[in-house]
Amino acid sequence: MNIGLKNWLFPTISFVAFLYVMLLLGIWTYRVDANKPLFSSDGSSKGVTTLKDFKQEMQGYVK
Repeated sequence: MNIGLKNWLFPTISFVAFLYVMLLLGIWTYRVDANKPLFSSDGSSKGVTTLKDFKQEMQGYVK
């Protein structure tokens, strides 16, 4: 094989494979459930701190 052909063939094939994998990952991600958010909690809001509570706690550390 010509040395010039070797210089662009491997990166081109790698890039096409990367795009193919990204396409399959995108299809798989939205095939699971399109209406369900990808990053969501289990629905419970336990442990969520309000801004007021956070401010009071931080002022306790500052004093």
